[in-house]
Amino acid sequence: MSLSRRSMLGSVAALATSPRLAAATDKLPAFRRGVSIHNVMNWAKADDAKTGYQWPPFATPQHQLKSGTLDNVRKAGFDFIRLTIDPGPFLFFDGARRDELDGQLLAQVQGLIGRGLGIVVDLHSNSQVAGYAPEKITEAADSPLFRSYLALVGRIARLLAPLADKRVAFELMNEPQWGWDAESAKRWQAQLLRLYTEARTAAPKLKLVLTGARGGDIGGLVQVDPKPFDANTLWSFHYYEPYLLTHQGVRSDVGQARLWRYFSDLPYPAAPEFFDGARAVLRANVFAYTTLSPREKDRTFNDAERALREYLNGSPGRARVAVDFAKLDVWTRQHDIPRDRLFMGEFGITRTYGQYKASPPGPLKNWLADVRAEAETRNIGWALWALSGYGGMSLIETDETTALDKPTLTALGMNI
Repeated sequence: MSLSRRSMLGSVAALATSPRLAAATDKLPAFRRGVSIHNVMNWAKADDAKTGYQWPPFATPQHQLKSGTLDNVRKAGFDFIRLTIDPGPFLFFDGARRDELDGQLLAQVQGLIGRGLGIVVDLHSNSQVAGYAPEKITEAADSPLFRSYLALVGRIARLLAPLADKRVAFELMNEPQWGWDAESAKRWQAQLLRLYTEARTAAPKLKLVLTGARGGDIGGLVQVDPKPFDANTLWSFHYYEPYLLTHQGVRSDVGQARLWRYFSDLPYPAAPEFFDGARAVLRANVFAYTTLSPREKDRTFNDAERALREYLNGSPGRARVAVDFAKLDVWTRQHDIPRDRLFMGEFGITRTYGQYKASPPGPLKNWLADVRAEAETRNIGWALWALSGYGGMSLIETDETTALDKPTLTALGMNI
């Protein structure tokens, strides 16, 4: 997920290929229908000063999956896991402890292979320790931190190289936090080539997952010149548009994202005529906040009302999703890249359950189905964000169970 998201937290179209049939025959390429695991080797246990990490970094109860969870994932028909790895501890520790971290990573990969699942190992930094924050890693072309990250990429590629004939891929970086201007976009192109060269030299046959900048969105990917990279790569993009819909209820203090927490029950597909009903829900949510003064409530509601109008005036629906995906069509044609080498590495939407107040099942199913349909009609594999976790964007039915959310599975065309 993007930096701001990491720091906090229609209709179903008939598809040409049946996901259930594909899961049964296993004739499609690997990495078709997956889900991200973001707790097992991420959000490492930091020290009190948030300048480094405690040992062991991945041994708290929050780093464990409940027994039976992966069985349910397999029964639903998912064919791979995108395993996010916090690079901070791998950069912070050295010697025997660093070797032990490599062993833990390899054990996780081998365990997933043993369950019949493919795996994308995803280097996925977060901001809890500022020195290893994602924007720090790529802020300079030849900083000591970027050179250390290069060495990490080479080391993990060598670790995974013996598994190149398995369903294993290595994603070199999640959501680079630059690229919204021409200078940093050009810098990322050069950094991506260095990362790729490091990994490819260490693991000549390993499948690699590469991404554009701009937080890994479609706009970032289509900025990339793919000519220097070989065909044993997948090109990743993430999709969460429109953010007001997919991030309802998420708490953030960053820019317009500060308004997300006040939204729930947004319609999708939607149009301007939905305004009165959505406005009533929004007003109730804002004025329920006891931490806001009366004046703050009025100001917040006015700002949120404008955001609501913008959302509805955009008429979000399948047609808008198709416009975004059409940018990928242009890029793949321009560079003669088969569309099955595209990889939607993340997409997801917050939902209402337990303590979370976000999207109800109807709009949730409609958005997930629309995005999935646009991907699968192009033969693009995808990974849902995420299997479990706090914040409301979870495949697990509740934070206390191992069952999977049925409306989400239905929208994804999976087994119930």
